[in-house]
Order: sequence, then C-alpha cells, then structure tokens
Amino acid sequence: MFEVGSITELARQLGVDVLAKVIFSFSPDIVMSPLALPRHLLEPWLDELIAKTSGAMQAVLIQLKNRPTFEEQWPDQYQQSLAQGKARVLQLEQIRTQKITMTDILAARADILKWWINIA
Repeated sequence: MFEVGSITELARQLGVDVLAKVIFSFSPDIVMSPLALPRHLLEPWLDELIAKTSGAMQAVLIQLKNRPTFEEQWPDQYQQSLAQGKARVLQLEQIRTQKITMTDILAARADILKWWINIA
C-alpha cells in the first residue's frame, strides 16, 4: 500500500492500466498483509488511497476496505498471531543482509509504526 500512489502515477505516465489483485491470507499471522492492521488504522489509509486512484486499483482498494480484518476474522487468535508474525519478520531481518527493516518501511506512517512497535 505504500507504493500505490507511485504505481498509479507510473501507469498514468506510461498510458497503461494496472492489473490490481487482492491477495488472500489464510492465517492471522501474516503481518505484512494490510488486513493485519486494526480497522481504525486501515480505513483512513485506504480512504486516502481510494481518493487518489481510479479504475482497477481503486476497485481493489474498495474491496479491501470491505473485507474483514484479521482482528475481525480471528478475534481469539489475533494478538498472539500478530506477535508470532512479527517474530517471524524480525527473524528474517536477522538472516537477510539488507539494511532495510520493517520498522524503516513503516516509519512512513507514524500511526502504523506505533502499532508495529506495540505488538508484543
């Protein structure tokens, strides 16, 4: 979601359509999914993106807004699954040789970064 604006602008410049798809997650520990976010963080971000897009990209964002979040789908497992998913991401960061971390990526949105940091 961080690059939706850039992708949309590039497609406009090139005169091509974006083939946008919703990727399904089958467990609540997939913390890189937008649906891992609590609704109060997800919806305002989606509203911003929906206002800046059109066509297939906008349709996918609207679909995403109308899908249940992980917290809504798995209320009993949500907090524990977030912690497991975050632990997996942090473990992968230790293995990778790249310097960019999830914290670096999420720093672009202070509210999302705060959520990430508070996952225990």
